Amino acid sequence: MIPKENDKKLLMQKAEVSGCLRRVSIMANDRIEGVNFRSRTMPWNCPHTIRISETPRRTHVVYQGGRLEVGFNARYLIDALSAIDTEEVMMELRDEGSPGILKPTQGGPLQDQICIIMPMRI
Repeated sequence: MIPKENDKKLLMQKAEVSGCLRRVSIMANDRIEGVNFRSRTMPWNCPHTIRISETPRRTHVVYQGGRLEVGFNARYLIDALSAIDTEEVMMELRDEGSPGILKPTQGGPLQDQICIIMPMRI
């Protein structure tokens, strides 16, 4: 069940992304509550922004991988982020139809914790 071979990685500040998702989800369709993540190819460790949905909302991440466009239920993503107890979170993805993995980046009591989130078509 745990996805393997995820070649797209987003290193993000949990509070910044969670706050952005909360603001965007207010404007999302009440029935769908979906948000899109959009990015393009960038070198690893390059300062980068990822666009969330069709709003001017962008958030800073460190991204590795090819072009990315994937949708998630904003509420599920916020819940998964809030369950992780570190300031930085790594999200690993393979493509827009495969489950994503969220996990803490630093050691600690829950260092082996992972959250799996299913994408959605928006």
